[in-house]
Amino acid sequence: MGYAPEALEAFEDFARDSTRGRVEYGAALFTCIFFVAFIVGQIGHPGKVQAELAARWLPIQILGSALCWAMVRYTQIGAKHPLACACLAFSVVSFAGGTLLGSLGNLDGPFFYNVYVLPPLTVVLPCALGPRIGMTLAILLPFLLAYFLPHPEYLDHPYIHIPAMYLASFTLVSVLLSHWVYGLTRDRFLFSRTIERQKLQLAKFNAELAEEVIVKTNTVHKLAGQLETVRIDERADLARALHDDLGQLIVGARMELNNLARSFNEDEQSAEELRFLNDIIETLANSSKRLVSGLRNHTTAPVDMQTTIAQLVQPIQERSQLQLKTNVAVGDEISTATREAIYRTVQEALTNVLKHANAEQTEVAVFEEEDEVVVRVRDDGAGFDVDHDPSGWGLIGMRERATALGGAFSVSSDDAGTEIEVRLPAERSA
Repeated sequence: MGYAPEALEAFEDFARDSTRGRVEYGAALFTCIFFVAFIVGQIGHPGKVQAELAARWLPIQILGSALCWAMVRYTQIGAKHPLACACLAFSVVSFAGGTLLGSLGNLDGPFFYNVYVLPPLTVVLPCALGPRIGMTLAILLPFLLAYFLPHPEYLDHPYIHIPAMYLASFTLVSVLLSHWVYGLTRDRFLFSRTIERQKLQLAKFNAELAEEVIVKTNTVHKLAGQLETVRIDERADLARALHDDLGQLIVGARMELNNLARSFNEDEQSAEELRFLNDIIETLANSSKRLVSGLRNHTTAPVDMQTTIAQLVQPIQERSQLQLKTNVAVGDEISTATREAIYRTVQEALTNVLKHANAEQTEVAVFEEEDEVVVRVRDDGAGFDVDHDPSGWGLIGMRERATALGGAFSVSSDDAGTEIEVRLPAERSA
């Protein structure tokens, strides 16, 4: 698996810091061990040869360990190169240990076999194979040289090949095991960094995608609002054209009929036919008025929303037993698209009440709340199951109209009645 260069560099920093901390801890531990051994030797065996040898070499080991601890902890070179400082200091400690144990006895005694603890000491260090082999040899070779050089007769021991094989096996296994642990540590660290980097990239991608969705959604809402405005403008233009052109034709037709009526004043049959034509023209005039009124939908007229809603509610109150209460409190400067949405929402909600609710009382409220216009229609009729009953085209239309303007639609219903609420952005006319 290929890793990014910055991840490899981060692992090198991690390995160096970890090596520094572990070398510092090991040096402090060995300093304490050697110091305790020195005190015990001086108190327990004063005047003996072993105590004299310990008094000569243990202080060197104490000093070497303490020097390593101080260098790694307090010096800049120790912070940058903790492994080099450890090799230098512990080679001196190992040499002093080999000299001391070589003076205490040959391979028949237990002293030499302390060498077996040296190779595994590098297991805890997170370093590559080359530096690990160097560190192992730096603490192992000085011990062997200090043990055998002053006493070459130790090499003539008949069973020297046995500890030699054990030591070689210990060293090889320790190096290989240490390198395997190092590889696991390295892969785990780099894998975690890769995961973190991918999480950051994913979070960045999600943020960009969310921002793009917001931009696209706002664009769709804006286009929908513009489309609604264009639709209203086109209806107004069509209503104006019908009013102007057809109105002029109707007025002209009426004038011609009046002229004909004066001409055929004494002809009863002709007068009857003229009255029939006049009725047709009046029917055409009334139809054109209804078309114009329907196209304008009252919301485009220069009246406030209170009057608009009142004109919508009045015919319903006259032809039904429904008790209607209205409370409209919005400014006249709201945009045409918002006025249209308010009108259509109230119109459709009241239609649903008359058709389905079997209600006695209904409240219509239109008001501004912070940056929103709230339309709320509540009745006391028979409710319905919002989750299971089909919504119907009326509710779907109200929801789509609110969503197109960037608003929200909600409906709640139970045995006490139904409430429909639409929230629209309080956009102002330019």
